[in-house]
Amino acid sequence: MGPDRQFQSALEGFYRRPDADFLATVRDAITAVEGVARVALNDERVMLGSAINRMKEKHGLYGALTASIANLYGYASDEGGRHGLTDKPDIDRPIAELCLHQSAAAIVLIARLYGFGVVEGPQPAAGV
Repeated sequence: MGPDRQFQSALEGFYRRPDADFLATVRDAITAVEGVARVALNDERVMLGSAINRMKEKHGLYGALTASIANLYGYASDEGGRHGLTDKPDIDRPIAELCLHQSAAAIVLIARLYGFGVVEGPQPAAGV
């Protein structure tokens, strides 16, 4: 699936050695969120901003939560190179990591809202 490949590309950029590609991390992570929203809404042309509004209305999501996704999308568009850079990108590891994790959380939220399975890692042992 396209969004999975995009998110994997974000991870590869983040963990690339010796020189990580934080710009690619931010760009690919939020693009994966948009792809998941398109799959969830069954609308391959919807932009993430419109998708967020549709999800907010349908599921009664709190505005601050949907705003956080919209703001991440805005950051990726302005500073993350989604609409073409006019200057050298100023994305460091902490910013890329925040965008990566927030995108992952948004993907899980959208998937669960629309009944898609989410692959989870190993669970801690009982009582831990």
